[in-house]
Amino acid sequence: MSDVKITCKLRDRRLERGISIRELEKKTGIGRGHISLYERGEKDMHVKTAAKFAVILECTLDDLFEITRV
Repeated sequence: MSDVKITCKLRDRRLERGISIRELEKKTGIGRGHISLYERGEKDMHVKTAAKFAVILECTLDDLFEITRV
């Protein structure tokens, strides 16, 4: 079985939409610290959290993550 690498692209999508971390915090109720950890890949994101980000950023879950085989 191949291993996969999952890269979070939350920061890229947020910046494409011109949304600050503070604004994303207000819209999601998720603290800036947690958002920053997600963006740096230092914290795994629950699928419900990812879906919340996707709705606000008007993108798909596929747009939020890059999945590659390693």
